[in-house]
Amino acid sequence: MDKKITAVMLLFALLTALFAGCGEKNAAMMDPALYPPSGGGALTAALDLKAMSALTGLSTEECVPSLLHTDDGDAYRSLLAGENRLIFVTSAPDEAILQAAEKEGVTLESTPVARDALVFYVNAQNPIKSLTIPDLARIYSGEVTDWRALSGDNCPIEAYHSAEDDFYTKMLSEKVMDGKMPLGGPGEAFLSFADDPLLYDLSGERADERPAAFRNTAGAIAYGSRFLLAGSEKERGIRLLSLNGAPTTAENLASGRYSLTYDILAVTLSSAAPESTERQVVSWLLSRDGKNAIKEAGYAPVE
Repeated sequence: MDKKITAVMLLFALLTALFAGCGEKNAAMMDPALYPPSGGGALTAALDLKAMSALTGLSTEECVPSLLHTDDGDAYRSLLAGENRLIFVTSAPDEAILQAAEKEGVTLESTPVARDALVFYVNAQNPIKSLTIPDLARIYSGEVTDWRALSGDNCPIEAYHSAEDDFYTKMLSEKVMDGKMPLGGPGEAFLSFADDPLLYDLSGERADERPAAFRNTAGAIAYGSRFLLAGSEKERGIRLLSLNGAPTTAENLASGRYSLTYDILAVTLSSAAPESTERQVVSWLLSRDGKNAIKEAGYAPVE
């Protein structure tokens, strides 16, 4: 529980920093008291924050205490329990959630409203600017251990990856490695979700786990959320890699040219009335103004 609370606090601290300078109030389109109770997974908090601020006229700082974002499972349970009427998640409901919904006699309605991506990054001085999915598979299977094999410098690859139950590791496994889990390279490490990732070195046998800070060396490669990383490359001294020559732009995510993407779903109960505020929020996110707000929040709108 402490880790979950800490992660959420870190995320909202990040969001406040991201929206610094945008804290002024907007013209209200919805009474703040009528904004539907909402929440979701940690990676969708910025979207919820942006929508609430834009629609209610509240500053982002005023919106933060009203939102609860932990993980998708908790979000679905909060929706079924009536604690929230709108949630933003990155995964479809699992069998347990569907069974719980059936027991309650309700159905869930999911609408894709935004898009994020699994992105890979290297040291800014690394001459590699683009990789292919087969390249990434060879790196994370341990088949390729030196950048020279990928037309880079004569430098060992230090492949950082996160725990097996991490959202992005699962994406890497499913979309890049044909269901296999990454083995990592000489710099094998685990990456956990946070603004400044916490990395853990592992021994070759994965037995002696010990804390270590991320080392942005010449040979390092790691991965994470485009939302969290885009725009911070200069500060972090990293480069986001293109995929098959396609940069990680919002336009390429929306069109599918950059293919390692996932949709953010707005989920309500199907029984929500047509004029309900939760449906108003979803409709607004799909409008021109909503799509512009989605871009401002750091995501890509869906086409």
